[in-house]
Formats: sequence, structure tokens, C-alpha cells
Amino acid sequence: MSKGPDKPVQVVAETPRSVRDEILQSAKMPEPTEQQASSPTEPPFDISAPLARIEGTGQFIESCLQRIRELETLVEQSENKQAETAAQLRDATQRTTEVEQALAFERERSARAEKLAAAVARRAKELELARSDAHQKLETLAGALEGTFRELPDLRGSLREAA
Repeated sequence: MSKGPDKPVQVVAETPRSVRDEILQSAKMPEPTEQQASSPTEPPFDISAPLARIEGTGQFIESCLQRIRELETLVEQSENKQAETAAQLRDATQRTTEVEQALAFERERSARAEKLAAAVARRAKELELARSDAHQKLETLAGALEGTFRELPDLRGSLREAA
């Protein structure tokens, strides 16, 4: 394997095309000291294969950078979606807590209403018993008064005579 000339490697912050052109141009114009040092029997160094690999690597790096940008965009969108979902979850949790509190209040209110309804039903029964008892006493009293009035002499006739 033949070795290329030992030149210092320069990192150029340019597009791969300009790097390729620069490499081709420097390969076409050998330095005067190299011409004297190299023998005429040595074949010229072909840089097209390494240059193609460099260009392919540059394209691969560009595609990787593009994919990285796409992935960063996806990550950002995912983070935004996650933040939005977290906010929705907090809102839903807050609403659930409010509904649970309202439900507990309604249960307590319902229990109080049931106790009140039971107390009203007991009082209604008591009043019904008292009414029934009073009705019986009234009937008994009416019967006693009727019997007493029957035993009394007929005062109507004597009142008429006196008048």
C-alpha cells in the first residue's frame, strides 16, 4: 500500500464540496520539495477513494444531524405534550377532589334528611296514636254525656211551662 505525502491535516469549517475541491486542487499541484524527493517510478497517489469515503462520511454526518434535529423536535413535542397532559391530570384531580367533597357533603345531607324523615315518621305515628286515643276518649265522653242527658228529666217541657 502506498502512502500519501505527509501533510498537516487542516480542519476546514466548510461544506464537503469545497473540502473535496481543495483536496483535489492540492493533489494536482505537488509541492516542489515533494517532486524532488519522490522517485519517478512511484505511481501517483489516487485520492479519489478516500475522498469519496470522506464525502460519504460527510453526507452521513449531515443525515445524522438532520435526524438529530428531527428527534429533538419530537422530544420537544413530547415534552410539551407531557406538560399539557400533566396539567390536564392536575385539573382532573382537582375536579375529582371537588366532586368527592360535594359527594361527601350530599351523603351527609342525605343522612341528616333520613334521620329527620325517621323522626317525622315517629312523630306522625305518635300524633296518629294521640288522635286515635283522643277520638276514643271523645266517643266515650259523648256516650257518657248522652246517657247523662237521657237520665235527666225532660227540662224542655218545664222550661216551656215556666216561660
